[in-house]
Amino acid sequence: EGIDLQSAGIAAPGVAMEFGFAREQVGNYVSFSILGLLFGAFIGGRLADRYGRKTVLLWSVAIFGVFSLATAYAWDYSSMLTIRLLTGLGLGGTMANLIALSSEAAPGFQGAAVGLVYMGLPLGSVVTALIGAAITPEQWRTVFYVGGFVPLVVVPLLAYALPESPVFRAASAQARVPVLDALFGGGRGLTTVLLWIGFFFVQLAIYFVINWMPTLLRDQGFDPAQTGVIQSLFSIGSIIGTSGFGFLLDRFNRCVVAIIAFVCAIAAQFSLANVAGLNPVSAAVFGAGLFLVAAQLILLSTAPLCY
Repeated sequence: EGIDLQSAGIAAPGVAMEFGFAREQVGNYVSFSILGLLFGAFIGGRLADRYGRKTVLLWSVAIFGVFSLATAYAWDYSSMLTIRLLTGLGLGGTMANLIALSSEAAPGFQGAAVGLVYMGLPLGSVVTALIGAAITPEQWRTVFYVGGFVPLVVVPLLAYALPESPVFRAASAQARVPVLDALFGGGRGLTTVLLWIGFFFVQLAIYFVINWMPTLLRDQGFDPAQTGVIQSLFSIGSIIGTSGFGFLLDRFNRCVVAIIAFVCAIAAQFSLANVAGLNPVSAAVFGAGLFLVAAQLILLSTAPLCY
C-alpha cells in the first residue's frame, strides 16, 4: 500500500511529460486515487462488518494491485483518472481492514500493534522513493509495475496465512447496528466529529507532502538523485514515528502523546514551507514524516477503541 500511495507522486513528472498534462491536470491525476480512498474506506469497512475482515482485505488488495498495473497502460487523461479512482477504492478498503485486524489482534497493546503494522506503509514509500531515484521520468511506468505485481503476489499468501478476526466472528452472531447509530449513538457524536476533523486535516497534510513533494523538489532545483534521498527521509521519519509513538501510546497518557505529536507536526510543516537548501529541506521533510504520520497513527489506533 505504501508503494502504491506514493507511486502517483513519483510518476507525476513523467506522466505530465508524456501526456502533456497541465499542472491542474496533474493535480487531478494525483488526487483521484485519494478520492477513491474516501469511498473505498467506507465501503470496505462496511462490507467487512458483514462479510469478514479477511475476505474484504483480499479483494481490496487484489483491486489496487490490478489497477496499479493498469495505470501503466492508461492512454489518455480520462482513462488515467478512472484507473486511479479504482486504484484508490482498493487502497481505502485495504487500510480500513488492516487497522481493524491489527487493533483487534492485540487487546491492551493496540498502539504498538497498529504502529508495527502501519510501519509497512512508510517502508513501501522508501522503496518507491528509491525506485524514483533510479529511473528517469520517461520510465515512470516502472513504479506501477512494482506497485501492481507485488500486491498480487501477496494475495495468495494472505489467503493462506491470515486468520479471520475473532472480534468479527463474535460480533457476526449479534444483531447489526445501523451506521448512524454506531457513529452518533450512545454519546459518540462529538467523538466521531472530532475524529473526522482530525483525520481530514492530517490526511490533507500527508497527501500534500507525499504527492507534491517530487514536483516541488524538482522546482527548487534538486536533481532526481537528491529528490529520491529527500523523499526517503520522509519515509524513514514515518517508520520511526509509527513504531516509536505506537509504543508510547500503550505506556503514557494518550492525550499527552497526541498533543506532542500534533504540535510537532505543525512545527515541521511550517519549517517545510520556509526553508531552502539541501540540509534544511532534508531536516524539515524528516520531521514532517516523523510527526505527521505519528499523528495519523494516533488517530488510527484511537478510532477502533471508540466504537
